[in-house]
Amino acid sequence: MALFLFLVFISSYHFFPVTSTTTDPSCRDRFIWPFSNTSIWNTAIGDQAIYVPANIFDNATNRRGPPMAIHNDQEWLILNDANSVVVEWKDQGGFPGSCSSTGPTKATIPIPPNFTTDCVANNNAAGILMADNITLVSLQPLYRGETGTAPLFAWYQRGCPQPFPWNQSILGDGNLGAHGGSGLSSFGGSIRSGELLPNAPPITHALKLELWATAYYYYNYSSGNYSSCYTWPAIGCDSYYNVPNVGYNGTLEYLHPGSLLAIPPSIANTTRAKLTTIPGQKIFDALVDYGGYIVDDTGSEVGGAAICMEHIVNEEIKAEYGYSIAIEDPLRGDNVGAPLYWDIVTIFQNLAVVINNGPNSVGGGGVPRRPPPPPICGADE
Repeated sequence: MALFLFLVFISSYHFFPVTSTTTDPSCRDRFIWPFSNTSIWNTAIGDQAIYVPANIFDNATNRRGPPMAIHNDQEWLILNDANSVVVEWKDQGGFPGSCSSTGPTKATIPIPPNFTTDCVANNNAAGILMADNITLVSLQPLYRGETGTAPLFAWYQRGCPQPFPWNQSILGDGNLGAHGGSGLSSFGGSIRSGELLPNAPPITHALKLELWATAYYYYNYSSGNYSSCYTWPAIGCDSYYNVPNVGYNGTLEYLHPGSLLAIPPSIANTTRAKLTTIPGQKIFDALVDYGGYIVDDTGSEVGGAAICMEHIVNEEIKAEYGYSIAIEDPLRGDNVGAPLYWDIVTIFQNLAVVINNGPNSVGGGGVPRRPPPPPICGADE
């Protein structure tokens, strides 16, 4: 699990009408498909990308085999409007989180009155689009078990190296945010409601991925250089990166927070043919075209891999396909979700790091596999 730091807080807010959907195909809804055309989340893999195999789940020993569980790291994406109410925000006080208030009031902020989360310990990253339809607030973890109670979030965590902007414009690049293991966005890159359903169009953005940091994420202990525990676009890593037996003990120098992983086109067709589930195929296609950024640590050997998704996606998966995307004990005979588990294992086993991803070559540079998105509706108004 990640540790993180808040540096500023909301000092004012405004209520303006918010349009949450659009039927205009020439532009996109900022809440559903946010950030600028040049955002890392909206830039496809380029034809100059250089791939190095990530070697994930490549060995049943040394704690690098397939984990006993794969899950969705749920994210809470919230749209404020004129009906939102101002509430106190209390310091959640520790990590992993819970719905129990353990600290003092730190700020006030408007949220929809009926908004709640579950109380399961998780990264629980969140993004709130304020009612001005521009200001995006990022935080992690977020908990509110019941309406009428104070939402909880970690106001401060010791040992946090990366200062991320938790107030930003949704019209900007949106690269950064509240994922404490990287400083990357808690809003961009999330698999959104509907995107894994059978009739949904292909996913048109990069994803957010997580592995068990102890086994996979790289840090150069001999150098003692903090910057070797992450890579652009991340601005930091977990505060325990250099703790013996707990921190980053991966051996691939390219794999750590901020790394862009993707399925190489040379193996895309043969690998996709092995997949048996619709959600697995949709995730796979997005990782071929856009890739996925390492944003956090799963914090567990058992739950050794995760994909970040809007919290409602898991319920949609269960309603449509009859199984959860949070899959445990895949070898149990009655586990109907086992095919999706093995699809995701296959996907992760075939991921490679795009080692020439950078600020001047997002996605590896060259001609992108997919065109840029249309402009955001009303962005110039």
